[in-house]
Formats: sequence, C-alpha cells, structure tokens
Amino acid sequence: MTSLTGSSAVESHLHEQVADTASEILVAEMVLNDIVAVQATRKGKAREDAPLSDADIALDLQAGSMTTLIDVLQDHRFALSIDRAIESDAHELGRLNLVERAERHDHRAAVALGEGLDLPHQTRPQRMMEQVEPPSVHLRRATETTEVDLGTIRKGIENVHVTTATGLECVICADSVVANRSFEAPCAHRYCRGCIISLVETSLRDESLYPLRCCNQPLPLEWGIFKFISVSLRLQFLAKRREYSTSAGSRLYCSNPRCSMFLGASGDVKRDLTCDECDTVSCSQCKNIAHPREDCSEHQSMLELQETATANKWQTCPGCHAIVELSQGCYHITCRCLTQFCYLCSARWKNCDCRQWDEERLLNDAERRVRNEFGDRAAAAQPAVHAERVYQRMEALRESHDCQAHVWIYRRGCGECEECGHFLPIFLMRCANCQALVCRRCSVNRL
Repeated sequence: MTSLTGSSAVESHLHEQVADTASEILVAEMVLNDIVAVQATRKGKAREDAPLSDADIALDLQAGSMTTLIDVLQDHRFALSIDRAIESDAHELGRLNLVERAERHDHRAAVALGEGLDLPHQTRPQRMMEQVEPPSVHLRRATETTEVDLGTIRKGIENVHVTTATGLECVICADSVVANRSFEAPCAHRYCRGCIISLVETSLRDESLYPLRCCNQPLPLEWGIFKFISVSLRLQFLAKRREYSTSAGSRLYCSNPRCSMFLGASGDVKRDLTCDECDTVSCSQCKNIAHPREDCSEHQSMLELQETATANKWQTCPGCHAIVELSQGCYHITCRCLTQFCYLCSARWKNCDCRQWDEERLLNDAERRVRNEFGDRAAAAQPAVHAERVYQRMEALRESHDCQAHVWIYRRGCGECEECGHFLPIFLMRCANCQALVCRRCSVNRL
C-alpha cells in the first residue's frame, strides 16, 4: 500500500475533516428541524395577545443556539474548503478574490448611482480588473466537479456579486446575482444578500414591511432569509417579530420615554412589568409608570393623540385600533393589519350606507392618475385633452376604484414614491391599473 506524503497527505486529511463537519451540520439541521416542528404544533394554542410561555421562550433560544451552531460549522467547513483549494488553486483563487472584491465595490457604486449620490472613487481592485484577465475556464470547471465542492466557498463569501452569463439579477438593485448565492422568493424574484439585509434592517423600523413578503407572498425565514443575515440581526428581527405579532392596542412599552422598550402584551389583568433595559416599572393597564395602591389614570399621551385625531377627523381602525389618516382616494381603507373599513364611520367595509367618494377627493385622485399615466408635459401641451381625460377617469372611478391587482411597469424619470416618500432620481414603478408611482421596494415588498 502506498502511503500519502506532502501535499497529498494534507489534502486527504482536509477532505476527511470536511466530511466530518458536513455530518455534524446535517445532525444540527435535523435537530433544528425538530425544534421548528415542535414550535409549529404549539402555534394557535394560546391567545394572540398572551405573553410567550417559558416553553416557547426556551424553544426560541434553542432554535437560535442551533442556528448559531450551524453557522459556525458552515464557517468551519468553508475554512477547510479554502485550505484545500489553496493547496491546488492558490493563484486562481487570488484572481477570484480580486473579481469578488471589485464586483462588491461595483455594487456599492450602482446603489449610490440609483439613489442619486456621488459615485465613490474607483478602488484598487476595480482598477486592477481593467488590466487582469478573469479566472480561467479550468478553475470554473473545477468549481463544478471537485469533491470538496468549491460552491461551499462561494456560499461563504459575504455580499459577493460575480459577473456571470446567467441573466439573473436582484429585483431591488438590479445587480447580477449567482443562483446559489442569492435568495429566491416564492414568486421567483431574486435578491442579493445586501438587499436581503437591507430589507430586514428596514423592517425593524417600518412595520408596514412586516411580515416580510414579495409580491404579497410571505418570505420563508428559518430556511430562507435567516441564511443570509447575521446572528445579531436575526435576534433583533425575532424580538421585533414578537412585538409586531402583538396587536397594536395591546402592546406595552416601557414608560420611561428615554427607553420605550417593548415589554409584551398588556393583557386583561392589571400588573406591573419591569423593563430589563432600564429597570423602570410600568403599569400594564394605563401604560404609565407603576403606581402601587393607586387607581389608574388615563395615559396623557394617548389622550393628546385622541384629541389630535378628533380635531383632524382621523379615523380608528376597528381591527387593530391604529389611527389612520386619509391622504387621497376613496373612503375604502385597508389598514396595515389588513382590516378593511369605511373611513367615514369606521364600520367594516360594505357594512354601512356611507358614500364612497368625496367629489373633491375624486377629482384630485383622477387628476393624479392621469398625470402619472401621461405626464405633466402632456397636460401642459394639450390642456383640453387632459381635462377630458380627467373627466373620463372620474366617471370610471365612480364605478370601479379598487385596484384588484397591481401590474407594475417601469416609468423613466425622477419622482417621489407615493407610498414611502423616498425620492428616486432615475425611474419609478407605475401600476398600469391604479397609476400609483412607487419605488421598487414598495412595489414588491410593501404593496
């Protein structure tokens, strides 16, 4: 029997380590799958506004720990794969690294251009890519056939966008993506890692993006989104998910205005809760600072908000009790909790005799839709034609004003997103049905 020596022995040892690590990852994934299955069986057994039980908290912690272990093992396998690759393809991997760094810098430049910012200075990898040939065909074939599977290396490299001929691109930033290094939504849209991270981070500040979705289809978390974000961001999202999953009227926050940490659901029984961040004790009933042996008084800030809502004729959602302001369109309101109601009387939609339109709002919305569809230049060049179009649109809106399904098309030119207010310097998305003008993110993740 011939013994292995030198680099062959090292490569054989690394191969065995990679195989062992892969087995450990498989075991950890099976355990995590069991935890997720147990969590699924427990859903729906408690009231929606009830606080998490100790068992639920323990399962969440175990799931988080197991996910962290899987990440660590995958990083270890990634490192071992790099060691093996370096033994045989160090020079070519150097070229790959250069390509990846240059493409990452190109991605940042593309995002800056899309947001109307100044382009960053060209970096050294970008300058070198103008002089260096791409990795050889030999290495690209090796990445598809080697036992170690250099695809593992590619999965481990964060936020990398290598130019390919696959034709795949990120639905948000339009950057080129590789299939096994991008996230595919249930609607078949692709996301690069940078845009997935941005979506999750933004959802922590904007509840209208929760639950995470694309084309109104929920995005998978445990076996999808969570693979592309850090453990720290994952824990932040899980904490925010607990808050968002509690009905708005039942949420209890720390009464210390400098803290305002979410404490849980207020519940039906009066109790005092202590904030883990600042140790302030809050009353679950009136949501003020705890007042032992004293009756609750109305929350002053809530009273002020109600007075403001009454003065401005704002309405309260009958589903989640959030205060809603009508800015444009008809009196048919769809709240962020998906409750549909009448803006005039707050009754569930189609359960009242209120009129659906105010004539001035009808005219304003018809004007908005015509201008969005044909442009301001057409209105200025042919005012009579524009006025006729507005009149026809008003009559059509009296019969049908709801947009049953958005059909998005590109509209060149700068403008402000009607949904989030973000200014886009190059293009907007326009709905062919309701003529709404929105940014790319709102068109796929919000509406």
